[in-house]
Amino acid sequence: MLNYSRKKRNWFLVILVNLILTGFLFNSCSRQSAISISPSGHDLYFEELSATWDEAIPLGNGMLGALIWQKGNNLRISLDRADLWDLRPMENLNIPEFKFSWVYEQVKKEDYKPVQDLFDVPYNRNPAPTKIPAGALEFDISQLGEIEYIQLYLNNALCDVKWKNGARLLTFIHATIPVGWYRFENIPADVLPLLIPPPYFAETNTGSANSVTGQDLRRLGYKKGEILQSDNAIFYKQEGWNGFYYEINTEWEIQKDGTLEGSWSISSQYPDRDKTEAASSVVKNAKSRGFEKDFISHNDWWLDFRNQSSVTVPDPVLEKQWYLEMYKLGSASRRGAPPISLQAVWTADNGRIPPWKGDFHHDLNTQLSYWPCYSGNHLEEGLAFLDWLWKIRPEAKKYTQAYFGTNGLNVPGVTTLRGQPMGGWIQYSFSPTVSAWLAHHFYLHWRYSMDRNFLQDRAYPFIKDVAIHLEEISVRDKNNQWKLPISSSPEIHNNSINAWFHQTTNYDLALIRWTFNKAAEMADELDLEDEALHWKEILSGWPGFAVSDSTGGLLVTPGEHLQESHRHFSHLMAIHPLGLIDWGNGEKDQEIIKNTINDLDSLGSDWWTGYSFSWLGNLKARAMDGEGAAEALKIFAECFCLPNSFHVNGDQSGTGKSKFTYRPFTLEGNFAFAAGIQEMLLQSHTGIIYIFPAIPDDWRDVSFEKLRAEGAFLVSATQTNSKINEVKIMAETGGIFRLANPFGEDHFEVTGVDMTSDQIQKPVIEIETKPGMEIIFRRLTTRP
Repeated sequence: MLNYSRKKRNWFLVILVNLILTGFLFNSCSRQSAISISPSGHDLYFEELSATWDEAIPLGNGMLGALIWQKGNNLRISLDRADLWDLRPMENLNIPEFKFSWVYEQVKKEDYKPVQDLFDVPYNRNPAPTKIPAGALEFDISQLGEIEYIQLYLNNALCDVKWKNGARLLTFIHATIPVGWYRFENIPADVLPLLIPPPYFAETNTGSANSVTGQDLRRLGYKKGEILQSDNAIFYKQEGWNGFYYEINTEWEIQKDGTLEGSWSISSQYPDRDKTEAASSVVKNAKSRGFEKDFISHNDWWLDFRNQSSVTVPDPVLEKQWYLEMYKLGSASRRGAPPISLQAVWTADNGRIPPWKGDFHHDLNTQLSYWPCYSGNHLEEGLAFLDWLWKIRPEAKKYTQAYFGTNGLNVPGVTTLRGQPMGGWIQYSFSPTVSAWLAHHFYLHWRYSMDRNFLQDRAYPFIKDVAIHLEEISVRDKNNQWKLPISSSPEIHNNSINAWFHQTTNYDLALIRWTFNKAAEMADELDLEDEALHWKEILSGWPGFAVSDSTGGLLVTPGEHLQESHRHFSHLMAIHPLGLIDWGNGEKDQEIIKNTINDLDSLGSDWWTGYSFSWLGNLKARAMDGEGAAEALKIFAECFCLPNSFHVNGDQSGTGKSKFTYRPFTLEGNFAFAAGIQEMLLQSHTGIIYIFPAIPDDWRDVSFEKLRAEGAFLVSATQTNSKINEVKIMAETGGIFRLANPFGEDHFEVTGVDMTSDQIQKPVIEIETKPGMEIIFRRLTTRP
């Protein structure tokens, strides 16, 4: 459960400490006076260091990551780099059976075990391909006594550890440079860093394992790494598979006042890639700049990041969790680095391969991880994902041709760093519609940025390739409608033969219909009339969604209801995130949405994970159910997150919200939570902007700054005493702006544009804007 501290503490004391720290944290000596911090009410604050890696304080910059915790008598800084991978290929990629057509025949024959043996089993049996950990720095703190506090300053991405004897650690990872810093003040002279390599060669066994708990690192078969140490530096080199190696370097110096100050970096090198800057070179350059100068530029980046958007809601649990998710987003995603994987830059530090190999799961995980980028006004962070997807297109096209025998593009559902297939349950790891959900993110970036060059050069080419693949793999049914040869709905029926359906599931159908619909929309926008007509024609040949005659809710596939509580809401894709069935479409869609959510609720949450509640929060926001959305998101925050805010899939509260009580850490639930909060405050996916569309009735005072709407509009709004007082709109690129009148019967004024009384009185206010135009709507307390 997300607690604000591990022990009950005096909140007045905490506030007082924060105020003191604001002015004096870095003033203990004159050379530190140039640095300042800004504590917030959302900071992580504890009275003792975590004793486990997954409850540690997280730091990161998209490429490097660190976890601050205590192991035995030592303070431990677990080190990570996003591109550290064992890339040995999955088994059975070059055999005749590696074909969608062969799987189809095995399903028809009801002889499915050979498929599982070839493509499902190796994922659990083999230790690689996999993400791998880097190592750790440790400092013996046994002489320092009792800790006073640990605080993570979200505004500054800085961890501060203070001991009651006056000792202090300040540590951060630079926002844009692959270097981490640590500074210890008031410590004995013999407290020096130790470099601890991962136990690739340890004699102790870490116990039984599976894909969730992770296999023993020794199974990777690496030889012992090289450690070189001098009086003020440590160098570590670890060789991996097939010529890959990585290096860790740390250097430090002891100041005249006894302060220990050092930096660290990790570099990686693949034999078939250009030479990268060595860790030792990065550290040498950092040393020439110094702690203070690096902190200032680091802090400037985080100031810009946090000024991108903000929210204020009356529920302190939800508000704090949103800011923690935004902090993790800024720490885990950066252009030029790999995208967010299951654990991003916080790979497990427990002697094991990380849960589910720390891979890129595209049946839900990567997609949910980038949901908050768009309305959260963090498009730059979202581009890290899209850049990577564009980069792996050649590998994905090779896979598409080899496995499906089609032109166009489909990305494997479970991939390595380079986009290569990893296997696993092939209903989703080799699903024919994976790239359609990935294409959704290209579409969202275009709609939220209105970047025509991006549309022309990236978004449409990507979705066009997906559409080509889907057209070629489809077949006609007896009614001459399009269908898939076999279809699935992740992760319904797990990996059994029953997870394949002979009629197209609502999951696949939603992705297919969305792809052809949006391919046509994009082609129209680019004046590609013939292509747009072709996609519309293909779309017209697909059936509608399967709806239950008895409940009126969405089915899994024609004739099959969701039969039990299940974690993955794959059959609801048409409602959210795709918006093909939408509240704004009128009564018919509203009934389907209400009935579908009722069906979901009636089955209960016994077999849900944390991300299920995050997704439910988004679904209920789309259903304009503010109370339901807030409840689902609060359950996520209170029951499925550790004290440091990490989502661990299982229910940690002991309150029976789920029968899953394990704790494998993955990030998608965290980021889906943030998106859910944003859906409650602002919606624009229909082309009309709705202000506070799904907030609880008792949220009397609520506001947000610079959330982003489709059409590239930045929106800010304030509600006081249940009355919307002000809405600000800034048009980045210009265009038609449509706003659902948020003031009801109240009178309001508009500045920044001339409007007639007829325009103001309409339910939907429509304005033609120019780039950079700002429009302000203010409620009037008296009649004009």
